[in-house]
Amino acid sequence: MQWVGAAIALLLGLGGGYYFRRSLGEAKIGSAEAEAKRLLDEAVKAVDTKKREVLLEAKGEAENTRRSVGRESVRSSAHRKTSVNKEESLDRRQEP
Repeated sequence: MQWVGAAIALLLGLGGGYYFRRSLGEAKIGSAEAEAKRLLDEAVKAVDTKKREVLLEAKGEAENTRRSVGRESVRSSAHRKTSVNKEESLDRRQEP
């Protein structure tokens, strides 16, 4: 009879140990999943922030380029007008 009691105690110990170990493993997995989700959310926020910064910088550079092209266009137009006026003036001088 003593062997039966020992066998039952052994089975209960194994079952309890298995349940405890499984519960501990599930808790670790749950906390690891929560940490992974937190890190992922943090990374997404960092990417969004960087994306906004890059877009703002690109918009600023585009505006600077537009202004520069506009100034250059005005200069080029003024230069063309001056050249045309000089040619017309020379043409008038050469006419009898």
